[in-house]
Amino acid sequence: MRRKIYILMLCLSFLLISCKKENNSSEDAESTAQATEAVVEATEGAEATESTITSVNLDEVVASIQSYKDNVTLGTYKGLEVAKEEVEVTDEELQAKVDSILEENADRPKLEEGEVKDGDMINIDFTGYIDGEAFENGSATGYDLTIGSAAFIDGFEEGLIGAKVGEEKELDLTFPEDYYSEDLQGKDVMFKVKVNYLYDKILPEWNDAFVAEVTSSEYTTTKDYEDKLRADLLVEEQATADSNTQQLLLSQLLTNCEVKEFPQDELDSFVQKLKDYYTDMADEYNMAYEDLIYSLFTMQPEQMDENMLQNAKTVLAQKMIILTIGEVEGILPKGNDLVTKVQEVVEQNGYTDLDTFAADFGANTAVEEAYRIAVMDWLVANANIK
Repeated sequence: MRRKIYILMLCLSFLLISCKKENNSSEDAESTAQATEAVVEATEGAEATESTITSVNLDEVVASIQSYKDNVTLGTYKGLEVAKEEVEVTDEELQAKVDSILEENADRPKLEEGEVKDGDMINIDFTGYIDGEAFENGSATGYDLTIGSAAFIDGFEEGLIGAKVGEEKELDLTFPEDYYSEDLQGKDVMFKVKVNYLYDKILPEWNDAFVAEVTSSEYTTTKDYEDKLRADLLVEEQATADSNTQQLLLSQLLTNCEVKEFPQDELDSFVQKLKDYYTDMADEYNMAYEDLIYSLFTMQPEQMDENMLQNAKTVLAQKMIILTIGEVEGILPKGNDLVTKVQEVVEQNGYTDLDTFAADFGANTAVEEAYRIAVMDWLVANANIK
């Protein structure tokens, strides 16, 4: 699971494993030696696997950066103007957090009588019929449904409002023309639905005793816990603001700088990683790849292929530009600084050491991410934020 989550991260940042290229420059060779030495230091004392030993040779990273420089024309990247995003936590946001904690800890006893209302959580059995025949994946027993969640096609949840516990209803509906499963698009369907029971919702009281219980007595008063929640929310909002600032800078970099040619093998590799991610997801949900893609993105496979290619080009362009800036400005971390930053990357992704991380993704990936963070920090520090 952790590997699949990390592959999804590849869609959102430029953590791509570089492709090996020849490098004959003495300057590049020196950089390679420094980078390789740094990663060897980071793995020293740990039992290295064969894959790790191979991946700590960072000539691939250095050669890739040199190739990027040859294919990137840098425009203005220093002193970029970005509007400052003010960060604050309102009382309403704090209350929403408190409410969510109460919801998570609500008692939900079953109700054996009553009528279904909008917003209720209920338990149902249902079977769908097309032309009098039950269709595949159209039935379930003991299914928990929140009315108004839009989990079913239009008319299903609305048709259960007013139904009594124990009542069975027949709902004559039509699948939408753009339904993810082509076999069901536009088809008339009749659902037989039985309401087994309702769920009541009893919220706990927000008081000192509740706070002590949910925090295992780490906090014993509502005031102290609310102060902690407010501080956490502030950290989250600051992280969002920082991310937004970086995205604005990246957008300007893509406008100001030009990528003349993409490394085709790296582009293909990135697209394949995306395809593999969604193919595995489809297998996990026992769905056809085409159905999953349509349900998530309302796209046909050929549209998704084009979307993934364009996304890959955008992400790869960002990577090429950022690493080129880092090389030109001489700000890519080296030596002990690189060791420290690589270890931070490793730990931030849920690993304890570079060996285990490299066995899954290669040490190159950790190094490239360490480089990216260093350059983005430099770009922010040298931006005109006001």
